[in-house]
Amino acid sequence: MSANPELGLVIVHGAGSYGHFDARQYNIKHGGTVDGQWREGFCRTRASVLKLNGLVVGALIRARVAAVSVEMFPHTCATRDGRITAGTDGGLALTEGLLERGLVPVLHGDAVLTSHAADATCTILSGDVLVRDLCTRLGHVQAAVFLTDVAGAYTTNPRSIRY
Repeated sequence: MSANPELGLVIVHGAGSYGHFDARQYNIKHGGTVDGQWREGFCRTRASVLKLNGLVVGALIRARVAAVSVEMFPHTCATRDGRITAGTDGGLALTEGLLERGLVPVLHGDAVLTSHAADATCTILSGDVLVRDLCTRLGHVQAAVFLTDVAGAYTTNPRSIRY
């Protein structure tokens, strides 16, 4: 197994059908359900996305890619409006270190805790936000490629287009 250190590849995937069901059912993006079951939803969502991430990393390793999972939780325990707040980017720092060693970091959207006083429970940290923050932090990114289940090439979210 080898990786090309010059390539500097980072893979970020979403929760897919694994995490979205529980996240939606328990309203994790907005701090959890009103009935206080956010803890159960948070745990179920995390377990689902970790299962998917294990499958993705396993497939990459079988394909001889030097893939290493990077968890943003618990590093990213402070978010505001679904975005990483300053001083809580431990997972992004780890990603830089893995890249320097020629490894391929694999990150994913996840349920994270939030420290914002108005919503002091949890939220979703999306893979899209991770890509943006990684590009900003790394500073020398040549391209970000998004793959989706919607056919075609788009300059905006195709699901937001009204025909």
